[in-house]
Amino acid sequence: MYGSKKLNDDDSERTAFRKSEKKYKLYYDSNKKKKKLPRPVDLSDVIDFKAISESFYRNEELPVGVSKAQCRFDKPVFSLDHCLST
Repeated sequence: MYGSKKLNDDDSERTAFRKSEKKYKLYYDSNKKKKKLPRPVDLSDVIDFKAISESFYRNEELPVGVSKAQCRFDKPVFSLDHCLST
């Protein structure tokens, strides 16, 4: 239902983000009675959350595209900025 796991020539040229994007792409059935629900997405294949957290605790530096959200939690909360690639 969610695509095949078969590798083809296009897969070897895709970035890690594009591979994950294709992995979680929602395919629709022709059955209109079923409600379409997206699968849960795990970005850990693409983003190293542990490295981001360790870098922040070590020297408060964050990679490009990641910022610290202002909130009242005990631990920092990070957000992903909307980045456009050219």
